[in-house]
Amino acid sequence: MKLVRRILLASIFILALAACGMSQSEYLALPPIVEGTIDFAEADNFSDFITEYALLAPGIIAMEAQDGVVWAREFLTGNLMKSTDHGETWHFVYAFEKPINAIYADGHGNLFVTVTQDRWAAEGTGEVFKSSDGGETFRKVLDIVAGVPVWWNIASQDGIMFMSEYGFKWLDDNARRIYRSLDFGETWEIIYEPPPTLDYHNHKILITEDGVVYQSIGDGQNAKIIRSFDWGYNWETAVYGFQPTSAVAFDSHILWGLDGGPWSGVARYDRQTGEMSEAFVAPEGFSGGPVYDMILAHGVAYAIILSYEGHDNYASIFYSKDEGVTWHLMGYIESAPEHGIGLNALVADEKFGYIDFGSPIHRDGAVERFRGTLRFELLNIN
Repeated sequence: MKLVRRILLASIFILALAACGMSQSEYLALPPIVEGTIDFAEADNFSDFITEYALLAPGIIAMEAQDGVVWAREFLTGNLMKSTDHGETWHFVYAFEKPINAIYADGHGNLFVTVTQDRWAAEGTGEVFKSSDGGETFRKVLDIVAGVPVWWNIASQDGIMFMSEYGFKWLDDNARRIYRSLDFGETWEIIYEPPPTLDYHNHKILITEDGVVYQSIGDGQNAKIIRSFDWGYNWETAVYGFQPTSAVAFDSHILWGLDGGPWSGVARYDRQTGEMSEAFVAPEGFSGGPVYDMILAHGVAYAIILSYEGHDNYASIFYSKDEGVTWHLMGYIESAPEHGIGLNALVADEKFGYIDFGSPIHRDGAVERFRGTLRFELLNIN
């Protein structure tokens, strides 16, 4: 009952913020340690989940997992949190002046956090901060001209790092640039900057093991995927008509999670021929939402499909154990069309997947709004 009450209070507070028109800088600060807030109770609108799931502490959104640490942001604030026990307890780490949009660990002991006051505003307020001491201290390493890098706009390999702009997409100064660092994110330069274009901004950026860099671009008539074979010095168009927001790479192909486009689901890009084909077409009832994130964990590819407000598709998780040849349902969430269900960013540690999640929770005839992290047990972990 204490947990349900905490969820309800947090939900009421978030809704009150929106109703009062409060700015994102006026927020409820969590205590330094948040304990005992895992909710394992089944929800009536969650169906066919094949592994155990749980709702973690309300208002804390997991966005990165590496080396035994899950990093998270507090909803609507600049508070950085971390957990070393898979989200059972959360510890406050650092407070940024602007709300956090992305958290990224580069595998070399560096942590990057992107912040902005509003990525959709005409005037850019995006910034990138770097920590090399586990989050104890941060220093600003980059000012973003327009929009901000979100979770799908960051990629790195062996100290070479790329970030791209997402957000404001009107003609004045749309979020169109790609930035590169050659020194583990210490110094940056703009290495791709097309002319201002209406409805243009960047989606997923990806680096394959052999060093090819791909950048997906949206929206609408701007939909395409560009690539570079020389670490960003030169770019060419690889595919027209697709604007994916997620991807998983294999030796022979890339699975692209689609945002709009020819169908709802996942496309298979042949790395030799450059052809795009249907890897997964969401079945009836699940079709219509974008695949905002995909991951590969223990040889299993996961794709999450959200449900926009006003749409009637189920929000769902699908998985493939054979590099995208066949797909299976892991679980889905249903609600009334007037309530959107957010399955946004997805990260994983050695045991669990963590989804940036927002949804009504139905239990025993009552409905509560939840915003936080949906955790599920990964497959193939034994």
